[in-house]
Amino acid sequence: AWRDPGALRAFMLGGNHRAAMPKLAGWCDEASLVRFAHDGEKLPSWEAAEHMLATQGRTSKVDHPSPAHAAGCS
Repeated sequence: AWRDPGALRAFMLGGNHRAAMPKLAGWCDEASLVRFAHDGEKLPSWEAAEHMLATQGRTSKVDHPSPAHAAGCS
């Protein structure tokens, strides 16, 4: 979780995340993401985050998608 869009962007463009992302398509058979704002002081539960991913997420490109990923399941 990040405090603001700038912090999220800094994470995405730096360090280990930046080094790993070009390899994602070859490493994974499924990958998905969701971006949403959360106003509470506590992080959302795993169940809430999973629900957001399932209902609002999108899949990322992978070289060898699983059947579920190829069907667009996030």
